[in-house]
Amino acid sequence: MIVLLSVLAIIIAILLMLIVLIQNPKGSGLNPSFQGISNQLLGARQTADFLEKTTWYLAGALIVLSIIFNLMLPAPQVEQSGPSMIQEEVESLPMPTLPQANPLQQQQQPQNGQQQTPQTPSTSSE
Repeated sequence: MIVLLSVLAIIIAILLMLIVLIQNPKGSGLNPSFQGISNQLLGARQTADFLEKTTWYLAGALIVLSIIFNLMLPAPQVEQSGPSMIQEEVESLPMPTLPQANPLQQQQQPQNGQQQTPQTPSTSSE
């Protein structure tokens, strides 16, 4: 059953690609290289409507087939005998440490609660 649906999905995808490639990008029906044949059979407006409807139907059918595939395939059975290899690797790594404070910065801090005022260079006017 899966093989039949797979073949059907491939056929729908190929048809969808062909229909999209035939269409004119401005939405006015067929690409100019294909207009001679279609105008004789359907007319210009009917060709555009037919191609647009066919595109939507094929896209919808491909979406429905994708959902059916998802429902039909069995869920994989995962055996959890222990932690995964990734979890073991993460647990074996050392914990990162914060960098130590620079002792020079600690000595420059004011002592005895005194505040230091920043020194500004004096400017002399000449």
